[in-house]
Amino acid sequence: MRSVDTAVIGLGIMGSAAAYALSRQPGSVVCFERSRGGETGGSSRGTSRIFRQAYFEGEIFKDLLASSMTEWAALEEIIGARLLETVGLLHIGRRDGAMLARASASAKFSGIALDDVSADLARRFLAFSLPAGWSAFFETGAGFIHADRALHAFRQLAARQGAELLFETPVTRLSAEPDAVIIGTQDATFQAKRCVVTVGPWLAALLPDLKQSLEAEKKLEVTRQSVSWFATPPDRGAFPAFVVELASGNLAYGLPDFEGRGIKAAYHTHGARLDDATLWRQDWSPEEALRLADELGSVQPSALGTPMEGDICLYTNLAEERFLIDWHPRHRNILLVSACSGHGFKMASGIGALVAAAISAQAPLPAAFRW
Repeated sequence: MRSVDTAVIGLGIMGSAAAYALSRQPGSVVCFERSRGGETGGSSRGTSRIFRQAYFEGEIFKDLLASSMTEWAALEEIIGARLLETVGLLHIGRRDGAMLARASASAKFSGIALDDVSADLARRFLAFSLPAGWSAFFETGAGFIHADRALHAFRQLAARQGAELLFETPVTRLSAEPDAVIIGTQDATFQAKRCVVTVGPWLAALLPDLKQSLEAEKKLEVTRQSVSWFATPPDRGAFPAFVVELASGNLAYGLPDFEGRGIKAAYHTHGARLDDATLWRQDWSPEEALRLADELGSVQPSALGTPMEGDICLYTNLAEERFLIDWHPRHRNILLVSACSGHGFKMASGIGALVAAAISAQAPLPAAFRW
């Protein structure tokens, strides 16, 4: 049996950010990832994610958003490359809708600039228009993250700083003793002083003793989320990222064409529930993309062309869009860092730093994300 100081199970964006932060501290770090690199299923695949701070999900995320922006900037400095592209973001919805009200309240609470551009939206952004009774707010400091670049940076730096990253090494056994966590794989057994669990949609399967309470108390569910890329029409003018509360009540988001694949758009509203993360399939269809385009047509009458390609990812959701970052209820040497309810990627850098502080010094974790 091999002994290590800290184990990290799962090398999606949360596990990779944690591995990087932990590798900067004394002690050995060994990380386990079931796939070759997270390219199958999960929530960390792809090339882009939105970042924003006018946060309609709630004021509980304010401090974590702020610390994450600081951590992203520090990481950019280390790798000498951009991770965040500040292209701005439009918040669009009914003037009396919940999303705009919450985004406005968050911006005021956090001191984030959020400008009402309803009157001159069509002039500033040719691809967008507003139905009667709708408004648009522009968050200048928002944009998108180069998701694949960020994931690679965390992993590369963690390995360079001494962390051992074991890909294609699924954890088959996990148990806790008073002074150690026992981690089994097909070929070896490890004994860790502490263990960080960042497995996203596989959380309940890895910890079956928590499955009932996760689902009953925390309303844990895994959902299938379809993402599409649409042909970019000519002469669209400036095209920022966007979040829209649609007439149906669904939430949708989109990103500009920054890599020649087209405009990325998807529903943020939770998709179909999957009882088991292993049921993930790459079964995207143009029909679901057209359904989204039809709904977005009210605010983007000519922005989305023909669906070009698509992808399927997973959200691991908790009640009220919350996160779970806390010690196992019965084992104070297992730290749970999941779920992140489909909107955690932008805060991965801050979450990694939180994990490292909790592991090294038993620093307190945010009360809003505790069990």
